[in-house]
Amino acid sequence: MRFSLVSQVTIRVIGLGLFCLLPSNGPALALQPTKKETFERARFYTSDHAELIGRFYPSFKGKKAPCVMFLHKIGSDSSKDGWDKLAEALQNKGYAVLSFDFRGHGESTVVEKEFWQQPHNQRLRGAAAAVRQKKNSISYKDFDKSYYPYLVNDVAAAKVFLDRKNDANECNSSNVILIGAEDGASLGALWLASEWSRYQVIGGNKLSPLPEGKDVFCAVWLTISHRVGNNVNNVLSLLKHCGKEKKVPMGFLYGDGDAVAENTARDWCASLAREVKETKDNRDAKGLYAKQAIKGGGKLTGSALLQDKLDTEDRIIKYIEAIQEKRALEEFEDRKLDRLTCWSFSNGAPITANEPKEKTIRLIPFQYLTRR
Repeated sequence: MRFSLVSQVTIRVIGLGLFCLLPSNGPALALQPTKKETFERARFYTSDHAELIGRFYPSFKGKKAPCVMFLHKIGSDSSKDGWDKLAEALQNKGYAVLSFDFRGHGESTVVEKEFWQQPHNQRLRGAAAAVRQKKNSISYKDFDKSYYPYLVNDVAAAKVFLDRKNDANECNSSNVILIGAEDGASLGALWLASEWSRYQVIGGNKLSPLPEGKDVFCAVWLTISHRVGNNVNNVLSLLKHCGKEKKVPMGFLYGDGDAVAENTARDWCASLAREVKETKDNRDAKGLYAKQAIKGGGKLTGSALLQDKLDTEDRIIKYIEAIQEKRALEEFEDRKLDRLTCWSFSNGAPITANEPKEKTIRLIPFQYLTRR
């Protein structure tokens, strides 16, 4: 198992000291030389025909590089706050990074005509007029909260983008690290739970014993929200599923003046730790979860904690490195994007996630996940 290297002593060290401080790099020079861009433009599509735009930061490690995926909060975008600076810091450490805008946000506003043929997209404000006018753009301002969970399909499309980069030997998408802010983090939890229910079909109707969720190495949540819109309000249940059964390490960060977030992080870490079953190969799995207040963060939330004057960036990097010291990274493998996969839930028959040669994952049936 992936967690056989975790011992009772070392994992407690992780739980207590994952977010260590690094020395400050000091103030930036007033005049900086023009530097070459460290990223390439990313463009990919969701299963319901929304175009997503982002930035891919390649790693000098190539096919050996773990992948980091950023998930901004709903109503913001990937260009705000300190996402770019964090991406470059992670890139300098050897990680490949994907930062993108959710549909209707930032640069991800273009949709194909087939987008309006989807029943859930016809519920958007002004959808009927958009169809008549052959409008090819959308804005999050036209989303009501019941629509928010559908953005989980953007996360699925982003993972497929990373899988294609994997097969081009530009990263190792068998090791994905999620960093999400507020309800973007909650969307990450929803997607993560869906991946632990998705399996490759091998030989007839037999499902692989290893779900696709195994690709997620760890997650860092910046002031994670309790819900996604008004449809998914059991984020803790989703995290329990990933923690209790799958033991995905998670770090919870929040401002040191945010009492609500502090209580949430404390309760969730304690609850996740209680739910984890210990085995002889996984001693003291409670230490997989860590919480940390960002000194000076006050009541700042989510990606606002990434501003330069705070040490959030350093703590994130130290957390990931601490987990990497105690957990083995998965070996590189071809993603075999032509394979058939299915979601398998305890309360129903398997649901096809993608047929061979399909470009992305089909709409995630999140309704099944929220019934846990």
